[in-house]
Amino acid sequence: MPSDLSALHGRNAYAEGPLAAGPMQGEGSPTEARIWVQARSDAPLTLHLHRRGQSGSEQTLELLPRAEDWLCGVFHLRDLDPGTRYEYRLLSTHGETARFLLAPAITSEATTLRIAFGSCYKEYARTDLRIFDAIAAQAPDLFLLLGDTCYTDEADRQSEATMMAAHLRNRNHDRLRALIASVPSLGIWDDHDFGPNDSDGRYAEAERSLRCFVRMWAQRSYGQPGIAGVFSRVVLGPVELFLLDSRFHRRTHQHVLGDAQLEWLMDGLRESRAPIKLLLSGSQLLPEVAALDSWDWECFRRDGARELSTLQHFLAEEGISGVVALSGDPHLGQLFYSQGIRRTDGQLGPPLWELTSSPIANRPWHRPVWPADSQDEHAFDHYLLREVAAANFGLLDVDLSRVGAELRLSLHSETGEVFFRTDIALDSLAVQPAKPHFCAAVRDPERAYVFFGDQYARCSPASGQPAAGYPKAIVDGWHGLFRSWLSAERGLDAVYFSRRGKAYFFCGNGYVRYDLAKDQCDAGYPKYIARHFPGLWPHRLLAALPCPDRDREVVLFICGRDCLRYDLTNDQLLPGYPRPLAEEFSGMFGDEIDGAVVGSDGAYYFRSGDQVLRYEASSREPSPGYPRTVPAESGSHWLGFFPS
Repeated sequence: MPSDLSALHGRNAYAEGPLAAGPMQGEGSPTEARIWVQARSDAPLTLHLHRRGQSGSEQTLELLPRAEDWLCGVFHLRDLDPGTRYEYRLLSTHGETARFLLAPAITSEATTLRIAFGSCYKEYARTDLRIFDAIAAQAPDLFLLLGDTCYTDEADRQSEATMMAAHLRNRNHDRLRALIASVPSLGIWDDHDFGPNDSDGRYAEAERSLRCFVRMWAQRSYGQPGIAGVFSRVVLGPVELFLLDSRFHRRTHQHVLGDAQLEWLMDGLRESRAPIKLLLSGSQLLPEVAALDSWDWECFRRDGARELSTLQHFLAEEGISGVVALSGDPHLGQLFYSQGIRRTDGQLGPPLWELTSSPIANRPWHRPVWPADSQDEHAFDHYLLREVAAANFGLLDVDLSRVGAELRLSLHSETGEVFFRTDIALDSLAVQPAKPHFCAAVRDPERAYVFFGDQYARCSPASGQPAAGYPKAIVDGWHGLFRSWLSAERGLDAVYFSRRGKAYFFCGNGYVRYDLAKDQCDAGYPKYIARHFPGLWPHRLLAALPCPDRDREVVLFICGRDCLRYDLTNDQLLPGYPRPLAEEFSGMFGDEIDGAVVGSDGAYYFRSGDQVLRYEASSREPSPGYPRTVPAESGSHWLGFFPS
């Protein structure tokens, strides 16, 4: 290693004191903490720890920096008292540091937690790294760098010296130092801090890269006995983190994790007792393969499609609940949602959300990459809900006291403004019972339609009785719809008849607009819901209902326990939405509804099980005499749902 450390750190080096880089708080537990440092020389380095507000040291630890470790080392603090705030400082012959706060431990009884994360950190690519100030202002309990923690591959000649120089230059920026000195920080790698661009496990210097990476972090473990890599498990209160290694065992167009790591992951998920389980990856899980300006998108669907399928079927059959993915890499912020896999017992396995944050400090992708609307019937299996082409960081908030919205995913700008956020109910991340989903919509005073699985019936709006010859197959009566969309297992999510002579069929991530006069689908459909209905996120879409409005056409969308009012005339979400359905309609069912319809009388009807609630169009209170019980014999066609 060079004797002049300033050559490694550049303009952000400490001018004086015992440290050349750091400190950084790493992985801990209620009774332990780890502090990473790089010393200025091989002189002994001492850490003094004491309770906040009290003089005298609780612990004194000594570290002997070694040249072969580039003077990097980790202090391991033990026997800490849970719930106690500590301060620490470091001393050597070169002087002493200021006092730093040790983050309070997250205990197993904790019900709240905030995790900040990002990826793609190239310190010299941006002149202003205020994004780290914005992250610190959010007061996270943990900070994660999910790949490309530095860019070791951009030196003319890659060597251990150039790799360490890249690591240390990034680590030593003033604003980052202020964040990680008191916020526990963990990291995994992607291609640029592993090897050359797009490199996989066949990179000749993978072992060297592993040595350098491990040297820069303060985590309890890396890999498993006999299985090298940077993957590990960390429990943090109500959350268990599964830090994945998407490079060391990767084989391009073959697999990402490798069989051993995939088995380790599934075993860990099966064993975990945490209500929330985070999959942390430097490569995205859910996106499709996309060629963008000759850039073949690196993701599980390209290199690890078999592994992703195996994992999703495992989550479904084992009933593993509470799984959410956080990822990095594409220089875009993106939010994805994937429906659960159908189990052998007919129930739907848990869905999977994925929030990608990238870049934290690099050039954003020059344009959004919303997928093109496709005629491929298989292109709508997962949902790209939101996308941001700007520097960003992500937050995952856990609050187990927020019943029905225990998790919040959000993406923020480099100054902290919210790009978007979504709340997720913990019980929605579990196996969903196999129950029929009906869609009903009134076309005109003479015709109402009920849709169930791949069948539909035309009914009288007044009686709900089906017309002669029904039910029929949807694809036989509505020309141009994909058969795969309308399987008996899946069916339609919602149907809406517009007063402008169009019908809208919503299914999964996509929708079809249907010309009623021509009796055929409009050209160019299906299209992505999230792309063409700004603000409408199609997860758990249950109904689309007309709203009374003389000047514009407004649709009430029911999504899970939430509702949205959408101005179809002006193509925009109305202010104040989404909002809980129970706030929109007083006395609403506590559980997710089975369906809803506007009857021929203009009133709203909501059904849950065998119970129906009715609301006048202008009222937010249930009509007198409701809820009512629907007769069992009426279930197949929603008789009793319409007024008689």
